[in-house]
Amino acid sequence: LTEANLSKAQLDDAHGKGCQLISCHAMGLVARRAKFPQANLQGGVWMECDLEGMDLQAAVIKDFDLFKTSIKGMRLNDAHISGLSIFEGEASCLDLTNAYITKFSPTKVTLTNWIANNAIFENFAPSGFDFSGLIAKGAKFTGKGNSFHECILIGADFRGAMMDGVDLSKSNASQANFAGASLRGAFLNNANLSECNFVGADLLRANFRKSALARADLGRVNLYQANLDQAVYLHTNIEGANIKRTLLEAD
Repeated sequence: LTEANLSKAQLDDAHGKGCQLISCHAMGLVARRAKFPQANLQGGVWMECDLEGMDLQAAVIKDFDLFKTSIKGMRLNDAHISGLSIFEGEASCLDLTNAYITKFSPTKVTLTNWIANNAIFENFAPSGFDFSGLIAKGAKFTGKGNSFHECILIGADFRGAMMDGVDLSKSNASQANFAGASLRGAFLNNANLSECNFVGADLLRANFRKSALARADLGRVNLYQANLDQAVYLHTNIEGANIKRTLLEAD
């Protein structure tokens, strides 16, 4: 379908593989639990739609705009997303396993409890959002400007993730798991990192200035040339860590 009007369409539990929806528009579309794997959605504007639980596995989504729409629980594993704007909607519990995501632009939207294992995020910078419950084991953050600045990441799981240069400053990431992750040159300053697990992580030249590291586990991490100036330590474990040329406190 090209330039079709899908307003008020009722597509609950519908099935269709490889659907082409190019420059289609919709108001009040309902497609809960619909299964459209390998769909091609480009250039659409959808408003006040209910797409909860929709299956878009391996779909291509490009330059797509959603307003006041729910995509809660949407299955987007193996999808290629290059341009998705969500304004005042619900986007929690997404499955982004093995997906590629770039040009993601959320505004006033719920983003908790994502599963994004082995996903690739490029230039991903939704600052100030609540990503509590995020599971992104083995995820890769590529390009420049990746940021979780001032985000809530309580209990997030980044084990084995590639997060070099990512900005986590002023975030609340208490109890997050960064074990085995690469955070070279990452910005973790002024962050709440209490009870975090960094065991075996690569923190080369990472910036922890003024961060809270109470009860955090930094065992066997690489802190070479890292900046921990004025960081708060309380029962913090650094056993086996490489702290050569590491700034641990102000002169």
